[in-house]
Amino acid sequence: MLSARITAWTSASRDPEVRETDDPEAVVAALMDPDSLVWVDLLAPTASELTEVGAPLGLNALEIEDAIAPRERPKAAQHEDHASFVVYALTPRSDVARAIEVDERARRAPAGPDAAPDAAGAAAADAADALLDRVLEGQEAEASFGDALFAHTRVSGFVLPGGVLAVRADDALTPDAVEAGWRGLGDARRLGPYGLVHGLLDVVVDGLFDAAQFLDDRLEDLEEDLFDRSAHLEGFQRRAYALRKELVALRRAVLPLRDVHSALWRRRPEDAGAGGGAARLDALYADLLDHILRVTEWTESLRDMIATVFETHLSLQDQRLNEVMRRLAGWAAVVSVPTLATGWFGMNVPYPGQSSPLGLVLAVLTVVVPAATIWWALRRRGWL
Repeated sequence: MLSARITAWTSASRDPEVRETDDPEAVVAALMDPDSLVWVDLLAPTASELTEVGAPLGLNALEIEDAIAPRERPKAAQHEDHASFVVYALTPRSDVARAIEVDERARRAPAGPDAAPDAAGAAAADAADALLDRVLEGQEAEASFGDALFAHTRVSGFVLPGGVLAVRADDALTPDAVEAGWRGLGDARRLGPYGLVHGLLDVVVDGLFDAAQFLDDRLEDLEEDLFDRSAHLEGFQRRAYALRKELVALRRAVLPLRDVHSALWRRRPEDAGAGGGAARLDALYADLLDHILRVTEWTESLRDMIATVFETHLSLQDQRLNEVMRRLAGWAAVVSVPTLATGWFGMNVPYPGQSSPLGLVLAVLTVVVPAATIWWALRRRGWL
C-alpha cells in the first residue's frame, strides 16, 4: 500500500498543511495544484505504486526505475519540464548514535566538587571512547564486526513545477529530519521547489559532516594507540579496518554531490525562484556548495590519514619484529659460548683439572665469564 505524506504551502496560510494518504490520485492532484507548493514524501514505494503516481506527472519508466534501484549512484539531471536526483543520507546505527551521544555528553560534563577542573569530563570521555572502540571492534551486542556503522538511505526526488516528489528507501532519515531543513528559510512559496530541495540537501550534507567528524575523532584515537605497546594488536586492526571501510562508504556518498549540485542549480530552469526568491536561492545554493566542498576536502584528508596510519602501523610492526630478531640473535650469541665449552669438554678429551674440584671451577668459569661478557657488550649496544 502506498505510504505518502503531503506537506502543502498555500496562499491562505503561512504554515504548511500536513496530511497522510495512500491514494495515488490524491498525490497527483496535490502536485498538479497550481495554487500551492507541495512536498510529497513516499516511503519505499514499489515500482507499480511509483509508476501510478509518476506517469500522470510525465515521469518516464527509466526515471522511475532509477528512483527505486537499490544501488543507483548519486546523480542529478535536468529534463524538459522537471529535474530528478538521487542522493544518499548517512544516519548512525543505534549503538553508534548512543556512543556518540555519550561521548558528547561526557565532553560537556562539569567537574565534580572534589575533582580537578576537567577530571570528571575526562573520565566520562575516556569511558565513551572505550564504548566507541568496542563498537568499532564489533563487541557490542547489536551488531557484529564488519556491519556498517552508518545507515545509507537512498533519497530520490523529482523537482516539478508545483513541488517535489521525494522517494525514501527506508525510514532511517525521518520526515521530521527533512522538515528541519526547511526551518529558517522564510516563505517557502517565494523560494519554490528548489528551496525545498535545498532543505533536503542541507540535511544530507550535515549528516555527512557528522559522519566525517566521527571518523576524524576515531582516527585521532588510532594515532594515539600507534606507539602504545600495550594496545591490543587485534583490536587496533579491527578498528582500523572498520574506519577504512566506513570512509570508503562516506566518500561514495560525498564525491558525487558536487555534480548533483551543479546539475540541479547551475542548469536550473530560468523560472526557478521566480516568486521573488532567486537571489536568496543563489545565496543558499552557494553556501551549500561551500559545505559540499568542505566535506569533500575533509574526506580526502581522512583518506590520507588512514593510509598513513596503516603504513606507520606496518612500519612499526617491522621494527618490532626486527627488535625481536635482534634480541634472539643476542641471546643466541650468549648461549653459543657455553654450548661450545660444554660440548668440547663433553668429548672426554683431557683438560686441566680433569676429575678434580679445580676442573669444575675452571669449567664453570669458562662457561659463565664469556657468556657474561657477551651479554654485557650486547646490553651496552641496546641489543638486549
